Amino acid sequence: METRIIKGGLTVSGTITAISSKSHLHRLIICACLANNGCKIEYEAELSKDIVATISCLEALGAIIKSGDGIIEVVKPIDKNNIPENPVLDCNESGSTARFMLPIVSVLCKGATLTGKGKLPERPFEQLCEALERMGAKFSSHKLPITIEEIANPQSFYEISGNVSSQY
Repeated sequence: METRIIKGGLTVSGTITAISSKSHLHRLIICACLANNGCKIEYEAELSKDIVATISCLEALGAIIKSGDGIIEVVKPIDKNNIPENPVLDCNESGSTARFMLPIVSVLCKGATLTGKGKLPERPFEQLCEALERMGAKFSSHKLPITIEEIANPQSFYEISGNVSSQY
């Protein structure tokens, strides 16, 4: 790779392809699965293990998702009135997946369990769990595996510190 120094007064033009934001893709897929209708999302990179984990968790909640050739298609969003009983959401090693999915399942699905692999079960979820518990949720633990014992009030205003994780 060649490095060049550009001195002031010069005009630079051209096109670059920006790296896709994995964090944005997580959020897009989750929002698509919570919407009333299916949709297609185009992406320009290979799906990371974290994105695959998020898709797997959403499928455990009843969504039907197809992916390939640069397109993720949410064929059937989550039916909030017909979620499978006691689903297990395997977050694999993805902290993003776990932190995005915990609030969703805590308002949707009593009996759902989030699991993980590698070092993810060692990571703390206290602040997120405590914020959800203030709204009525009850959890089996504040570390994975976490089972939702009581759901939170989905109509409440949630407040959580933003300096712990950008995923909050």
